[in-house]
Amino acid sequence: MLLLVGLAVCLSAAEASKKSTRPNFIIVVADDLGWDDVGFHGSPEVKTPNIDKLAAEGVILNNFYVQPICTPTRSALLTGRYPIRNGMQSSVIMTSQPWGLGLEEKLLPEKLQSLGYKTHLVGKWHLGFFSPPYLPLKRGFQSHFGCYAGRGDFWDHLSEAGTFMGLDLRDGEKPVMNEWGNYTTEMFTDVAISRIMDHDAKHPLFLLVSHLAVHSANSKAPLQAPEEEQKMFEDVKHPQRKMYLAMVASLDKSVGRIYDALTDAGMLENTIFMFTTDNGGASNGFDSNHASNYPFRGIKTSLFEGGIRAASFVNSPLLKKKRRVSKELLHITDWHATILSLAGGEPEESSDGKNVWDHLSDNRKSSRNELLLNIDDMVYQNSGLRVGKWKIVFQEPDEFTDWFNPPDYERDQYDSLERNSKVERTSMIKCGRKPAEAPDCTNGCLFNMRHDPCEYHDLSQVKNDVFEQLKAKLENYKKEMVPPRYKHDEDPNANPRNHGGVWSPWIDAEGEPVDHKPLPPEHKLPGQEDAKPEEEKPPTANAAIAPPQEAQHQQPTPSQQAPSQEVMKEKLMIPTTAYASRKHEKERSQDSSRNFEYFSDYDEIEPTEDASPEEDQFKAYSDEAQEADYVDKIGRFYVLDAAEGDNTAW
Repeated sequence: MLLLVGLAVCLSAAEASKKSTRPNFIIVVADDLGWDDVGFHGSPEVKTPNIDKLAAEGVILNNFYVQPICTPTRSALLTGRYPIRNGMQSSVIMTSQPWGLGLEEKLLPEKLQSLGYKTHLVGKWHLGFFSPPYLPLKRGFQSHFGCYAGRGDFWDHLSEAGTFMGLDLRDGEKPVMNEWGNYTTEMFTDVAISRIMDHDAKHPLFLLVSHLAVHSANSKAPLQAPEEEQKMFEDVKHPQRKMYLAMVASLDKSVGRIYDALTDAGMLENTIFMFTTDNGGASNGFDSNHASNYPFRGIKTSLFEGGIRAASFVNSPLLKKKRRVSKELLHITDWHATILSLAGGEPEESSDGKNVWDHLSDNRKSSRNELLLNIDDMVYQNSGLRVGKWKIVFQEPDEFTDWFNPPDYERDQYDSLERNSKVERTSMIKCGRKPAEAPDCTNGCLFNMRHDPCEYHDLSQVKNDVFEQLKAKLENYKKEMVPPRYKHDEDPNANPRNHGGVWSPWIDAEGEPVDHKPLPPEHKLPGQEDAKPEEEKPPTANAAIAPPQEAQHQQPTPSQQAPSQEVMKEKLMIPTTAYASRKHEKERSQDSSRNFEYFSDYDEIEPTEDASPEEDQFKAYSDEAQEADYVDKIGRFYVLDAAEGDNTAW
């Protein structure tokens, strides 16, 4: 018996010795999540128990900054450098624009892979895909499951850009055509969990989970969530805010499931779990969305706090001093420097990030006292800098540079609500009643962020000496800035119709057009029946170049609240079906008479009596198959007949 016990101890020690001693890194990046859209900041509306619990048990980063819009933040995280250093400072990469993060940049996953890490990306890339060298698998990630573009439908995984529409879902570099009806947030979560469960503990893990949620989707149905999450917010009157909150709830479930998978895999004790949004929320109908950055001023794209101060936390058993709120100045580039240092890499002179592990773990003072917010002279015409408690910002006013509360409330009403952080009261920020008139920062404003985080009072005249000092520092950064890589014109060669209906690289590594497989001219993708060429828009009053489609306000129509029957019946020549949500057991059955798969626990819904012969080919599955009015359900599952015609274009 003693011999057996001793043998078991030896085997256990041997297994433990095979595990890497360097930490694993799991980064979850939400998309367009507002400051006020997590419970730990005191919102009375949201339901984020998993996020709140992990924030409470870790370190809440209450003074953590990201870039004002998506692409620049992802660049800053993966390069460790301010976007002005590599031309990524202006706007985002629209899907049909031929540019990306420069190939001269060595990204974090490349550096970690050279140190023995396994590197995986799940979700959104959005750093350029017009040419193969720019793809994630060429930039250090050993696997990628997700999308190349910045937005897409959460159910059918199509992405629109102007008049173009195509599938945007990849496993590696291979298009994924059999996940229709699988809600994107849940699908990405399943894949992230599989990466964790399949990981060989002999190697340390770097996993970036880059969610599409809670970014708005395509224009016909901009906000989408599973019915289960929608039912959680039946008391919310505003239909779009309700849908948005349901999307947040689904995101929260994802965070909880991924964290639990670390426990199940026996990896948690040596893992650092990091959560942030990529930029502030899209509020007040901006981009057809209804996030809340309360009590901050502004939204995504702006350099007011609502656009750049992130809902963020770090959780890990490796943290020595937990359950606290950090108020130290931190930036997304610091995560790059900190991760690289903990992984065993050398400090980089070119990095703008600081290794802040001593602060995160031991609550020592942060080594950062200054950070560049951004300089964009091309598109949004704004710039800003933080130095200690002071902030200088140049930002012309527009309809989205005000203070916004959730749409069901007037400002005074929302101010008066009992706000109780589910975590820690010091993580909430209160500023009192907003001024009758917002400071005009066209010629620059100076704010004391310690006493005025909501940017009510411009002190540029009162503290003119401080204002001039920060202005001079900002001018020095401008001298170091490289020209933006941003390309305003969209390339017609990017049209997915030229590439079998799939968003794909359209320029090869030598700069020549990629051979393509065009769809037949009579084939229409969803939304293209009504698509009209966009008129060329002149530059906006406060921009040298008009902001791209993503950054322009679209007033949603009632038809955008849920998929219409016309959308359901739009024909897609794909020889596979929608897969239902993965919460159902995947017992697929193969129907020999039809070239598609379906879930055996779903009944077939017959088409309406007035359906045309072509429409008779369409079937659908839903969570409650008995309901004939399935088109009103958010889980819209396309099932297509491939028995007739040549459907191989996809």
